[in-house]
Amino acid sequence: MNADNIKKAIVIGAGTMGRGIAQTLAMIWFETTLLDFDPKMLEASTAQIAENLEKGVARGKVTEAVRDEALKCLATATEWKGACPDADAVIEAVPEILALKCKIFGELGEHYGPDVLLATNTSSLPISEIAAAAKHPERVTGMPFFNPVHIMKLVEVVRAEQSSPEAVQTSIDLATRMGKEPISVKDSLGYGFPMGPLKLT
Repeated sequence: MNADNIKKAIVIGAGTMGRGIAQTLAMIWFETTLLDFDPKMLEASTAQIAENLEKGVARGKVTEAVRDEALKCLATATEWKGACPDADAVIEAVPEILALKCKIFGELGEHYGPDVLLATNTSSLPISEIAAAAKHPERVTGMPFFNPVHIMKLVEVVRAEQSSPEAVQTSIDLATRMGKEPISVKDSLGYGFPMGPLKLT
């Protein structure tokens, strides 16, 4: 598990945070699959990503080449089958429902190999409980981004009780590759950022 080897990623959940994470990954030319079981949500999210990129070009923040390549790098899926089975990293960004997140992490081991980084974007739930549902809990970390993801620099890398040092370092390095400023913190209420419990929106 090494961030330098990450070329393909899957983001689960096409809501506000998921689409922002997917856009950011695509903008550094990762092959990125945005997975959501709601086709309408996927359609709306991909349209928003395209709009964000166009606004970036208009403001001189994004080159046309980056916009075009990012859109080429972005794919969507509505089911596990065929959803980037050779992904190097998975970032979950579904609604803040513990049972739902645990269900997803329980299923990830069936679809992705033992060297894949598994991260959750939760900003309020106990990551150690989410990790406990995974087949390989040592691969699980928290990576709560801040909204809007493609603009905000801060990201916390949260160490669950089960997180291996390798998984934590890979998460830190991945966040850095995404152009973020990672802060490593322990799994605790509100994590390490004072505004965490307020659930920035």
